[in-house]
Amino acid sequence: QSGQVSGINPLNSSDISFTNQNSYGTDFGFGFPVSRTVYTNHRFKFEKVSLLDTHKDYSIQSYQFQISYDNRDYIMNPTSGQYNTLAIEKGFQMFKSSLDFTRFDFEQRNFFKVVDKQVIATRVAIGYLLSDRIKDTDLFAREYYRVGGANTVRGYGDYAPFAIGDKQVVANLEYRFYLEDAFQLLLFVDAGYAPDFTGNYGDAADTDVSITNFGHYKIGKG
Repeated sequence: QSGQVSGINPLNSSDISFTNQNSYGTDFGFGFPVSRTVYTNHRFKFEKVSLLDTHKDYSIQSYQFQISYDNRDYIMNPTSGQYNTLAIEKGFQMFKSSLDFTRFDFEQRNFFKVVDKQVIATRVAIGYLLSDRIKDTDLFAREYYRVGGANTVRGYGDYAPFAIGDKQVVANLEYRFYLEDAFQLLLFVDAGYAPDFTGNYGDAADTDVSITNFGHYKIGKG
């Protein structure tokens, strides 16, 4: 694939730029059940990327291992149980252009039945991306975590995350009303942050902000 791909401006949290790049590659995976509630997944990725504006090239050859625990009563509309995943992805230095990195992702989802067809759902997602070249925003722009949008902190645009960085913490709390199998209403509160490569409210980048500095977190609700 080729064309314009969204990138980042690390000095402005509300500025998503577009960069010209060519990308070629493939990935494939497979999974194995360990028990009724535990299963593993394995994914291999091979990709070559040319950044046309900066005249940089890089490639990714990575393997990801994921183990999951799932004891939800219903997969589509759970009323009890939990769904936990731990994933580790390693990018190997197979060529001079290869990105050498390690990514850790943990996600925990819990479901608690309050009364009939009313459920409290919680989610915590933690991610960490480690590399000796992590500060190179050209090479790692596509690999960084982005917080703000439908899958992280709702109430912010999917193409304008308020935080971008090599780490993330996202928490979601929902009170769900199951009206039908395919229709539900919910109340939610989200919070999250991804420190290092973006500043709040358009100020200079905070490159050493701790993930435990809760003053930088933002909240979405609705």
